[in-house]
Amino acid sequence: MLLIRTEQMQAFRQMLRQRFEDRLLDRLLRQYPEKCAAKGVEAVKVSIAQGIDSAFSYGLGSEENI
Repeated sequence: MLLIRTEQMQAFRQMLRQRFEDRLLDRLLRQYPEKCAAKGVEAVKVSIAQGIDSAFSYGLGSEENI
């Protein structure tokens, strides 16, 4: 039987979240280039991470809901 350790699951979750954050950043940069440039890419990344954390705190746990 295959056993996935907690550490492996955490690494997998982190990888999936990073991919999601990257897709959101790409989308925002394409749709709102001026606003993203004015705010700065790093600040946009922070906003994305905070938004995802906020969504999770409200029980929104899937990409479709965020």
